[in-house]
Amino acid sequence: MAEAPDVAMDSRLWKRYVKEGRAFAHEESGAQFGLGDIALEIVPRGTTAKAPFRILHTYAEDVGVDAEQLELYRRVSAAWPKSRRDSHACWTVHELFSLRDDRYELIRTPPVYKRTGERRWTCDGARRALGKSAGRPSTVDERATAAMKYLRDDKVVRRVMHDDHIATNAARAAMTRPEVAHRMAADPQVRKSLRRADAEREAQLEQAVRDRNPALRGMEHGVLVMDLVGYCQRFVASINKTLDDIAGNPLNARERTVVEQQLDRVDAASTFCRSVLATGDTSMDEQLERILRGEEP
Repeated sequence: MAEAPDVAMDSRLWKRYVKEGRAFAHEESGAQFGLGDIALEIVPRGTTAKAPFRILHTYAEDVGVDAEQLELYRRVSAAWPKSRRDSHACWTVHELFSLRDDRYELIRTPPVYKRTGERRWTCDGARRALGKSAGRPSTVDERATAAMKYLRDDKVVRRVMHDDHIATNAARAAMTRPEVAHRMAADPQVRKSLRRADAEREAQLEQAVRDRNPALRGMEHGVLVMDLVGYCQRFVASINKTLDDIAGNPLNARERTVVEQQLDRVDAASTFCRSVLATGDTSMDEQLERILRGEEP
């Protein structure tokens, strides 16, 4: 007999519920087989004519059951002669095995039911034996299979990813796979999001340092200005020196094309720099990102 699950319930009360529930389930299986046996008498095995099935549908209406369900009861009864049925297995287990050629042998070898240690067929146990998904996944593989079934739906994925904890774990696990990491690294939107997140994190860390050391604020600002001025001065000086060196050595068409492409990058970087200085906004569109990376716009 099954022990009470890990809930606040008296063990004896649980055992009584299980005993009564199994009796009701046995009665239900008997009723399903009973209806199937009657349907099999109305429409014997091997019948192909339509008239008997019309009579069966009329019988279903008179009894008050669904006609398609009655046909299913009939099919299962036909697959399981009374002498072959297992009184310890419910009708659903018989239905699951009904199309198997080895069903008579299969039903006589139930697996061990882990909760009680007894050998008996449960509906999920029968589904697992057939390689189907269990109604209530219990193993890691079964839960993963059930999850993947729903995660193939983009709407479900977007809804699930609203949970930061789930989204973070999923992203971390996915990025351990080289092929996934390569696909993500090639996605411009992903790279943009990562750069933005990294910049925000760095800004938060820097702000924390400034908050702890107020004297650094003025010094940092001066250093940033000097760095930017220095970059500009070094660029201009380098360009002047290089132009002097090639003044007497004109470029051919291919070389001019290469240099002009790089000058386009310089123009884009200069325009972007002016925009940042004027607005403080460091965001950029995908086309600008591609230009600054040296890719075709």
